[in-house]
Amino acid sequence: MKKLLSFALSIALLLALFACGKPAAIPNPPLVLGEKFLNDLDYEQALLQFDQAIAIEPKNPRGYLGKADALLHLNRQVDAIQALTDGAKVTSGETRTALQGASAEVEKSSVDGYIALSSAYEKLGWREIALALLQRVCEELPGESSLKIALEGLIGTAEPAQEEVQTTNLGNRTERRDYGNGYYEIHKYNEQGYCFRVDCYDENGETWYFLYEKNEQGQTVLRNDYDANGKKTGFRAYQYNERGEEVREDIYDADGTLLSYCVVHGNERKDYYPDGTPMN
Repeated sequence: MKKLLSFALSIALLLALFACGKPAAIPNPPLVLGEKFLNDLDYEQALLQFDQAIAIEPKNPRGYLGKADALLHLNRQVDAIQALTDGAKVTSGETRTALQGASAEVEKSSVDGYIALSSAYEKLGWREIALALLQRVCEELPGESSLKIALEGLIGTAEPAQEEVQTTNLGNRTERRDYGNGYYEIHKYNEQGYCFRVDCYDENGETWYFLYEKNEQGQTVLRNDYDANGKKTGFRAYQYNERGEEVREDIYDADGTLLSYCVVHGNERKDYYPDGTPMN
């Protein structure tokens, strides 16, 4: 809630300056927020933001690529293909080719789709987003060697100075991700390459952070949320089936009271109140 309020205040200030006739570079706020939700693994919210971003900038390929990313994570492969097709229809040149290529790979499988989306970002000049996408899905699907190979390949194409910072060792590293409007995150990884902590900063330098606990397969089993003073503000618990697929996510407040839960079944992802009433 703090992040959303701070984000809203910054956007309101930019709009106020614009109304006063002062020049200001106003970004596409839903696009920035959508990419933030992707990295927070909140794919339902990311999808809502990307739909708004596309309405604002219908020729910006990042909206379509982000939407396809969210849809693939929601097991909506056909809709992801349609999103990329829609983007190709309103763009041209290299952008259209990149979106068409990504669409063709999404038709093969979700894993091929993730790799193709990352490749499209990289070809269109957004290499950091490409890296963030592959790093995220490598953590989510640790058994998919093709994802790790694609990530190592992308890291290997960095400039020499950048290689010294990131290295080809996926473990024991710290990574910064910038999202615009002054927002950025510091991700910390353990020896196995699993992200175990994320420190989030807003445009004022205020911070909050998440701590992740992983199992041996790299799946997130618990996420604890903290404010700037280190006080726990809530936590989430994740459950998986024998195939390693997430089947449920429980969201609690700081006192351990269940606020809501999400049940995943096949292609369906449904949110419920604690008493079992579906959320609309």
